[in-house]
Amino acid sequence: METAIILSIVTASSALLGVALTAFVQMRNQSKNQRFQLASDAAKHERERADRAKADAIQRLVDAHKLLSKMAREFSITNLDILWRSQMTDKEYDLRYLHACEEMDELRAFAALYEPSLTDEMEKFNSQMNHFWGNFKNVLYLTHKGERVDHNTSCFASAHAAAQEAGCTAKFVKDRITDRASRVKIDD
Repeated sequence: METAIILSIVTASSALLGVALTAFVQMRNQSKNQRFQLASDAAKHERERADRAKADAIQRLVDAHKLLSKMAREFSITNLDILWRSQMTDKEYDLRYLHACEEMDELRAFAALYEPSLTDEMEKFNSQMNHFWGNFKNVLYLTHKGERVDHNTSCFASAHAAAQEAGCTAKFVKDRITDRASRVKIDD
């Protein structure tokens, strides 16, 4: 009878030990699976965050490129001729210029906050914009006074030169923005 009791105890102990061992292994596996799932979720979240950051960076570059194209067009030789022939008043031009200044402020902020290497060029473009404005205001003033203004008039020639320089600066900056955009796309 003693053997039967001992055998029952050993069998029960073996069963309990088996259940405990199974529970321990399952708990350890579950813990590993949870850590793996957490790491996987964290990696997925980081990839999604990086993808959003990249998309935001590219969108900022696209927006800056488009705004710079608009600004370059506003202060171009073609626009100089269009505005001059339109008989625009100097007050109308001042309002147009102030609106352009607001857009230039956006470009300057973009450069200062996101692309500091472009800050000097943006400031150069801003300066050329100011030169264009001042000289073109003189063109409008002389035109409205009835004086003869042509391509040889000093203020017209200076506005023309500022427009050319602004176009060159804008092209340089747009090329740098395009290059930066391609590097953002590549950096995965």
